[in-house]
Amino acid sequence: MTDTKLSIVITGADTELGQETVRQFVAPGHKVTGLTQDKDGAATVRSHGGIAVETDPSNAVELRDAILVANADVVVNVTPQLANTLLSDGQELSPLNKWFTEA
Repeated sequence: MTDTKLSIVITGADTELGQETVRQFVAPGHKVTGLTQDKDGAATVRSHGGIAVETDPSNAVELRDAILVANADVVVNVTPQLANTLLSDGQELSPLNKWFTEA
């Protein structure tokens, strides 16, 4: 087996799953860029050995640019789905209904 080191971008890197994913890829020596939405998340990514980049996960241009700058070999998407997050936070789905009904 070869000892190839990859450049890996992880979206949602400051989530619980994202943090574990960062740790698992950093451990064998891969270059991990963790995408996060704010400074606290960036600090979390760095604390696990990743390179933090603050981006808006709903902005395709920012995501593309972060992936290109990282020269990613692999992209791992662990960003939570918006509707699932809202429902688990006890918020209603009704504000999102317009997204599903508008043509």
